Amino acid sequence: MSKQSIYEQQAKLNEEIAKKAQTDSPEWAIIMYFYAALHWVNDYANKRGEIYKLQPTDSNKSPHRLRLIYVKKISPSKGKEDELYKNYRFLFEESKVARYLEDGEFNCINMTAKEYYKQCNIKEYIDSLEIIKKMLRN
Repeated sequence: MSKQSIYEQQAKLNEEIAKKAQTDSPEWAIIMYFYAALHWVNDYANKRGEIYKLQPTDSNKSPHRLRLIYVKKISPSKGKEDELYKNYRFLFEESKVARYLEDGEFNCINMTAKEYYKQCNIKEYIDSLEIIKKMLRN
């Protein structure tokens, strides 16, 4: 049995926290599902000796932007067209709504993130993470 990387360990911890937060703090569950996905991407890149591709070398691209570029690049090789990228981007964008109360168009959601995410189907976020995990493990 191979030793889990620090990224895999962190991904699993983030997912555990997300599951515990689903009922009382769904906004934090969404954020933690995204960060679990982020660490699965880190784990994938690390195992391929490409973790450096996720580290900024100039001020023009944030670590989040570099991950989006990386995931988009590897997405076609991981299965259905852009499925990996679409699910990763979905969790990324939703985590921004939970953190900043703005959708992708900078429109305020006009309620707390907790209220907003109590209305959403948490299974959709769990499913996205499961797709990401499955695709990155193959």
